[in-house]
Amino acid sequence: LRLCKVCPRASVSFCFSLFSLLSLSLACSLEVTIGGTECSDSGLCTIIQGLNTCLFDTKCDSFPVITCVITVQGEISGEGNSNLVFDAASKIDELSIILEGDVTLDGGFFIHVSNNAFTSLQIQSPGTTVGIFGASETCFSYTSDNENSFVRLRGIEFLNATTTDGTPPAMVLDTPGTIDLPLVGFSNTQSSGDCGAASIQLYPTTSMNDQPAAYFEDTVAAGQGGGLCLYGSVGTNVSFAMPDFMGSHALNRGGGIYIKGPGSFHISSILGTPSVWANNGSLIYAEDFDLLRVSDSDYTLSGRSTGITASEAGGIYAQSFRPGAAVEVERLVVRGSTMESSGGALYIEGVETANIQQSYFAGCSATYGYGGAILFNGVDTIEVQESEFASNRANSGASLACIGGSSTAHISDVMFIGDVLYDIYGPDEELDIYSDGSCTDSFWYSQSPCPQKFACSSCADSVCGTSSLKCFCYCDSESCSGPSSSPSPAPSFENFPTNTVVAVSVSIDEIPSSYDEDTEQSGLSTLWIVVLSLLGVMFAIMFVVLIGLLLVFGKHKKAKMLEKYQVIDTQSPDTPQREDDGIYHHTD
Repeated sequence: LRLCKVCPRASVSFCFSLFSLLSLSLACSLEVTIGGTECSDSGLCTIIQGLNTCLFDTKCDSFPVITCVITVQGEISGEGNSNLVFDAASKIDELSIILEGDVTLDGGFFIHVSNNAFTSLQIQSPGTTVGIFGASETCFSYTSDNENSFVRLRGIEFLNATTTDGTPPAMVLDTPGTIDLPLVGFSNTQSSGDCGAASIQLYPTTSMNDQPAAYFEDTVAAGQGGGLCLYGSVGTNVSFAMPDFMGSHALNRGGGIYIKGPGSFHISSILGTPSVWANNGSLIYAEDFDLLRVSDSDYTLSGRSTGITASEAGGIYAQSFRPGAAVEVERLVVRGSTMESSGGALYIEGVETANIQQSYFAGCSATYGYGGAILFNGVDTIEVQESEFASNRANSGASLACIGGSSTAHISDVMFIGDVLYDIYGPDEELDIYSDGSCTDSFWYSQSPCPQKFACSSCADSVCGTSSLKCFCYCDSESCSGPSSSPSPAPSFENFPTNTVVAVSVSIDEIPSSYDEDTEQSGLSTLWIVVLSLLGVMFAIMFVVLIGLLLVFGKHKKAKMLEKYQVIDTQSPDTPQREDDGIYHHTD
């Protein structure tokens, strides 16, 4: 440090790098092997024995800290390999456990670390994934207040873990340092409370590499977060790729992930067919955040294989009343998401701004409520641009719905194609979009018939909807005149049957960045309408002629039959009549 103080300003970075290298030389690195033949020959059979070997090795006496690497050969279980608690600092500052086989727990847990016991903790498989089985308490936990801490799990799968005290059954991480979880999975885990598999507490300095996990399979929470819970703090800012979910569910909120702010959360790469279910937020439920951003995703939301196919509201449910809270959605493709109530793909509530850009929603539905694709509830400023909605369904507002108050809507370059209301007699003005009257921007009440039937190119603005024999124009952000107070009619909530909606297959690359009104049309031109009308008249004439010919032919046939049977001979009553006694004699 004295050396650094006299370094020239231009050499400060070099000086601290040199200091870091000198610090590393103060650590003694030891490697120990346990299990396998080492266990029978030397008696090193447990992780605890391996740690003690590192701790009391005399060659490290002169070093202030120790880096201990323990290689575990084969499978391990029993005392010394489970229920390991490290809650105080020691000379072992960095611990790395390399598992070459599975770990079997007879209840209890694997490792709990707290009070900065290790600055660095790594548990990993050198090759294929290894399993840790059978925990009845949180299997692995790491808690630290050191910003330089590092925790890494690699190639680890937590299986068959169940907790009854409301804690996550597999993993709890709480650190302002770095979290690295490549190839980590959770299978068949259950919690009687929140977080069906794992929870992570995040801080402004927390760095989470890539994914919070690789996959969650059959993970269940009686409360919130069927697979994973993420808890933020003021200044939290994390980005991660979405794990795979297969059969995860929560009885309350967040079938896949439950997020509680504050902080900013960016989720990307939601892909495939996640199988999840929850009362609200089938895939993700996020609340009290400052920013929730979802981008670069393409998925079809699937229900549980047990037959529960629809959650109550919101495939992704985002709710925040924090000042300046915002939801940003960009390059999102949802090819199917069915909710019983409202917000088939997205339910956005309470935020100041919601911005949807370059996205595509198809085959989404809200069976008995509003917003087959998106419901905005109490969102002050709504922006939807360069996006397409196809074959969505709802009781009201098959694509977009706004309730709970909103002052501004900036909608442009948007197409609604093939929308359907569950109430086949529902009013046209509720087909594509709906407002309960509390959303004052005139966009919500701007529907008008297309000047040219079935042709969106005839609309003056860049927002249009076509479905079966209907075509409607809507004002866009350039032409809407401002606030309006005309509400859409109140919807009916009768129990209409749920019909299958076929999702349209379109990749992200196929989503147009803008619409050319000269070429982007939906419907039939006037020439085609005339041609179809003439064909209809021709078919009607042909049908009438055919019926006439059939009548004439019928009369002629009847006359011939009467001529044919002129003579009827009847036998004596004394002779029994049979079917083949030749009663009827045909004349020649």
